[in-house]
Amino acid sequence: MNALAATNRNFNLASRLLGLDSKLEKSLLIPFREIKAENANEIKAKFIVEADNHPTDPKPDEILKKKGVVILPDIFANSGGVTVSYFEWVQLDIYRKFSNALAVTVISSVAWIGYEVYFKATDPFNERQQSAWILKMHAFTLSLIFFLKKFPFFCFLFLFSFFFSFSFFILLLLPYFYYYYYYYYYYYEVCYDYIHL
Repeated sequence: MNALAATNRNFNLASRLLGLDSKLEKSLLIPFREIKAENANEIKAKFIVEADNHPTDPKPDEILKKKGVVILPDIFANSGGVTVSYFEWVQLDIYRKFSNALAVTVISSVAWIGYEVYFKATDPFNERQQSAWILKMHAFTLSLIFFLKKFPFFCFLFLFSFFFSFSFFILLLLPYFYYYYYYYYYYYEVCYDYIHL
């Protein structure tokens, strides 16, 4: 039995035990490397939260785009888990537990930082998602447009590549530059100010 079938079976059991609506499975899906081209048409969810590192392949991504499914990228869904994993690593590295006072201080400071970073980090994402809903475009296509708008040099390189038929090579590099910019900006510009107060 694959993980998707096991999740559906366990979800039905849990929804009966907890008294939840079992039709929730048609609203939200959190896959773990289970979305393939074979089962993409069977997905009934309108929202997909990528909790794993890129759980969808390119082919099912296109199928889901045509169906109008909203996909929340893994860089937004995994941020809390990465933070908690870091604290667990620090705790094991030091070989001692946090005291209650230190834990309260850390939790309160992280909560405040998380609150501010969340709103600063999600504003560009919300802008792209709203534009995608209005223009009926896929979020990745729209982020590519935003990337080319922010970096005119790559826009020139992109157009130049079409002239000399290097478009496939450049199309492979553009997502890398977009994610590099994204991680650089949000780590060094947003998080760096809070970490080094």
